[in-house]
Amino acid sequence: MQKKLIARKGKKKAHHFSHYKAVDCGYGLQTALHIKAKEIIEKYKIFRIPFFEVKYKNIVESITKERLIKFDSVKLERRQGEIIPDVIGILKGHKIFIEIFVTHKVSDKKKEYIRNEINVSCIEIDLSNLYQNNRNIENRALEEKIIHNIESKKWIHNSLYKSVKEKAKTKWLEIEREQKARRLKNEREQKARRLKNEREQKA
Repeated sequence: MQKKLIARKGKKKAHHFSHYKAVDCGYGLQTALHIKAKEIIEKYKIFRIPFFEVKYKNIVESITKERLIKFDSVKLERRQGEIIPDVIGILKGHKIFIEIFVTHKVSDKKKEYIRNEINVSCIEIDLSNLYQNNRNIENRALEEKIIHNIESKKWIHNSLYKSVKEKAKTKWLEIEREQKARRLKNEREQKARRLKNEREQKA
């Protein structure tokens, strides 16, 4: 039987999530993790984002480095067009969606909408291992995982992706044109030398 997750506070022990027996407890654990993750981001407003880069052929362009950001404000579950992100962080007037993955990843339909309809940066945090292991975790450890851990985070979309990819494509095309021009120049020079040698041999 699974156990339900609830927050416990004590004077001597570190604050943690504890379990109690319940018939429908899987849903309770899922909900508790989901709610607590959103509360942590809302409370601290700091969040370490993973690096993100774009590749086109053999060209790699960096969009952002791994870094700790501090949101100007954080909103929870506010409708954005046809979707409701778990968390919306506002940084210098720009939105970053944060989705909490406990049992369900961001759907393909939602990804499509974020990428092609509204073009807003979005990061997914994977907490599924905590749910699957169904174990106690101290608040500090959960905060560390949500705020600072990089391995559990991935970019669903970055609003600069399309423009940076176009930049990488342009750079690749320029390199290709330069290489083609050099090849043609070398071929002309080789042909000229060959013709010269042939004329000299006939002379």
